[in-house]
Amino acid sequence: MEDYTLFLNYFNKDKDLLIKQLERVRSQTHAPTLVMACFLGTKNTELFAEYLGYVKKHKLKNWKYTTSNYDWKYVGRYQLAINAPTDYVVVLDDDRFPCKNYCKNMVKIAKQTNGII
Repeated sequence: MEDYTLFLNYFNKDKDLLIKQLERVRSQTHAPTLVMACFLGTKNTELFAEYLGYVKKHKLKNWKYTTSNYDWKYVGRYQLAINAPTDYVVVLDDDRFPCKNYCKNMVKIAKQTNGII
């Protein structure tokens, strides 16, 4: 299976939803090579702290983050994805909770179609 980078976008969701999404990401049948959590333009420092605590608690070495005070709106995470270290990228907004095979299937479809899904 192909390597992929998973971008997670967080703005102002509740911390319980953050944890729910992180748990779903950890349960993927094909784990990402890199997880990049994007906190772009959010004033919610509690959400960022929750992410850091989760990564530390579970000793997730390939889980990183990026922050910005500027609200990049809907283009920020895609601008970051351009520089991903892998050929394949999956982007999940903070209201998406992937089932176990979601990322595996997205990479498989992207590989077959050679395009953006």
